[in-house]
Amino acid sequence: MVAILSGFDSRRAVWKKMSSGINESAVSAVAVDPVQPGLVVAGTDKAAYFSKDSGRSFQSIPRLSGEFSKINDIHFDPWERGAVYLATDNGLYAGNIGQNTWQRVFAGRDADARISFAVLTDQENIYVGTADGLRYKERGEVDWRSFPGELSMGPVYRLAVDDRFLYAVTGTHLYRVDRQDGAARKIFTAGLSQDENGMENGTEVEGFVSVRLIKDLGILTDPGPLLFLASERGIFFSIDRGDSWTRIPGDGLPLKDITALTVTGGRENSHGAQVQPGPVEAPALYGAGPEESLPADGLPAPYSENTFTGQIYAATTEGVFVQEGRHWPRLYAGMETNTVNDLSVDGRGNVYAATDKGVFLLPSGEAVASQSSVVSGQFSETTSMNSTNSINYNEIAARFTGEPDVRKVQKLAIRYADVSKRKIDNWKRQARARAFVPVMSIGLDRASTNLYHWDSGQNPDAIIKGKEFIDWDVSFSWDFADFVWSSDQTSIDSRSKLMVELREDILDQVTRLYFERRRTQIEAAAGDWDPQVRMEKEMRIEELTALIDAMTGGEFSRLLAERAASE
Repeated sequence: MVAILSGFDSRRAVWKKMSSGINESAVSAVAVDPVQPGLVVAGTDKAAYFSKDSGRSFQSIPRLSGEFSKINDIHFDPWERGAVYLATDNGLYAGNIGQNTWQRVFAGRDADARISFAVLTDQENIYVGTADGLRYKERGEVDWRSFPGELSMGPVYRLAVDDRFLYAVTGTHLYRVDRQDGAARKIFTAGLSQDENGMENGTEVEGFVSVRLIKDLGILTDPGPLLFLASERGIFFSIDRGDSWTRIPGDGLPLKDITALTVTGGRENSHGAQVQPGPVEAPALYGAGPEESLPADGLPAPYSENTFTGQIYAATTEGVFVQEGRHWPRLYAGMETNTVNDLSVDGRGNVYAATDKGVFLLPSGEAVASQSSVVSGQFSETTSMNSTNSINYNEIAARFTGEPDVRKVQKLAIRYADVSKRKIDNWKRQARARAFVPVMSIGLDRASTNLYHWDSGQNPDAIIKGKEFIDWDVSFSWDFADFVWSSDQTSIDSRSKLMVELREDILDQVTRLYFERRRTQIEAAAGDWDPQVRMEKEMRIEELTALIDAMTGGEFSRLLAERAASE
């Protein structure tokens, strides 16, 4: 059996926003150069950006040939300093940060083949996973070749590599490809889930529907490959290159919402000597394994005395979660959004998150407060409990008593978005009152006789046959069944469900913004900061104030101004 021992203290983790220079708010991918840890590349649906100072400031990469649209994956080539590959919806681009040279190296034969989800390199080849199969070419060649068999068609979402194999993820399977003879073996099979109508769940991309139940894959390659796989059925790991898989407890982790998985750390031998890890590849997979694909008990003998020390992070649409014993607490402090699209870890243990509100950094001193372990034996938990400093929050909060409290700001946001519970109650009350309101109908009937008469309406007057009669009526009706049940109730229930979900999202976001602003205020007020650092913190406070204003229609700043005027 295999155990996961955890000593991570999630209470110390605080994210820091690192999006200076990025023009778009939503960042779809982020990667760190394993050779130069300070070099970071981030991608959006419109542009790519790079940073040479660990994300403190970003610069836009000049427009590449064509419109590369959304960036799905970023890969630093470990065999060429500064070389970067961008897998986009409009093909694969290659460039070099130092030389500032960029070109599209793969376009595909049609629209589906042009969509590139993943890119990876080894010493001999370049691989790209597209919406129409896995393609590869040798370095220095121009023509791309297709892998035979099932990998030649259909989407390939993520790629990983070790010293012997290439790992490729399709919509429902994880394949292990021998890099010498090209033989592919299916090592993890995804079961298909169905919705309430019996239809297979899937995501439509440019005309095809893809089932994505495997969410992501993380791999450590030194001294031997250790695979971590996230799926809707759980988190698994393998120490024998995917021949067997062991489930990791996932209490508190929203498996269906996982968007990325990354691991950091290394191996220890049985004597406790640390073995440094090689480059960390954390590509994302999308698909899940049925129970019959789970491993048998026991582990291969060569691994029985080894221990993996590191940390596992999962990005979701509900935030970033970290494995801590049997549980996965959410690392939310400092991050003003829940939607996290990608994760990357540098060689120093810093964690970068690409979100719909920019790039955030979890510094290594806070990210790696302690580590997880994979050892032979039983599952146990060794979470460290660091003593907290004696800090009275009420004394600190007293400095800001004149500002609106969080409940007031929440009410302002609800009123501005018009998503209050009172609105739903009014709908229900009006639906019940509808039974008292009658349905009115008006009828008009016109008839004529056979008598002759003068028609003086013409000039000259004329004798015509028939006399016109006009008959009209008004009627009222009530449907007393509405006293018991109104047919409008079904529509109200549907609309109220959507409104409740929207209100929860708004409250979650404005609460995050409020406390991130308060946290930054406290940091700015404490200590003697360098002028540049203080300016950045003050600008961050103004930015958060503007974001809260956007959610409250400017009422937050108005209340702050009233407070300032009264002092």
